[in-house]
Amino acid sequence: MAAIFIRSGVLKLLAPSATKAYIAANSGLNPSLSYLVAIAIEIGAGAALIANVRTRTAALILCAFTLITAFVFHGKYADANQMTHFMKNLSIAGGLLYVALHTAPPRRRAG
Repeated sequence: MAAIFIRSGVLKLLAPSATKAYIAANSGLNPSLSYLVAIAIEIGAGAALIANVRTRTAALILCAFTLITAFVFHGKYADANQMTHFMKNLSIAGGLLYVALHTAPPRRRAG
């Protein structure tokens, strides 16, 4: 699941102008700031999920990010394509919530 986010973050890095233009055209968000935040979340939390480091936190961050992007960028429900993306985001968010809720807590060091 984390590979979805890392790939998306890398693709954003490779196409900054197109990504910022999409953000500007489809939301009221600051394109430059949103671009940087999205990359940091997608690559940072995605890598943490793969490395099993702060897994619960990473999964919750990605879950929230995915829900926000669903409502901000895929909220045109009359458009079948946008509805498909919206539902896909809800499904991914559900999977991430499952990961967050069913990940074993970190082990405490003896000593």
